[in-house]
Amino acid sequence: SLVTPIIPQARELIRVNSTSISLDLGAWKDGSCPITSLVVEYKLKLESQWTLVSNNIKFEQVEFLVLDLNPETWYTLRMTAHNSAGSSVVQLDFVTLTATGATVPPDLIVNSSYGDGRFYNEPGIIVSLVAGVIIIIAASI
Repeated sequence: SLVTPIIPQARELIRVNSTSISLDLGAWKDGSCPITSLVVEYKLKLESQWTLVSNNIKFEQVEFLVLDLNPETWYTLRMTAHNSAGSSVVQLDFVTLTATGATVPPDLIVNSSYGDGRFYNEPGIIVSLVAGVIIIIAASI
């Protein structure tokens, strides 16, 4: 029986830098039919407009880079893998590293929420964000 491509775990697929991400194409498993092509798109997490990076990446390529991202910024990656059985889509949120290559502090990381609520409607999250920013400013002084 034909099986569409098997979606990889996020930690196997994506490596994040300050201004780019590296995608490990080998993290995709082909099911029973070879993967013929991959599509990579991204967007700012809270925006609706996708940016197409490539719509015909060959699976033989080991690594694929997405460049020109902004440091300390939340994005959503959408990747579609095609084979003769059909296609599979993975969509995941990530935050780029700071300009110095540090990870964004956990109190600034907001879990994905699907639905109507934007994270800035939650008073607890705003307080955490403000506190985190104050700590970062204080530490850099």
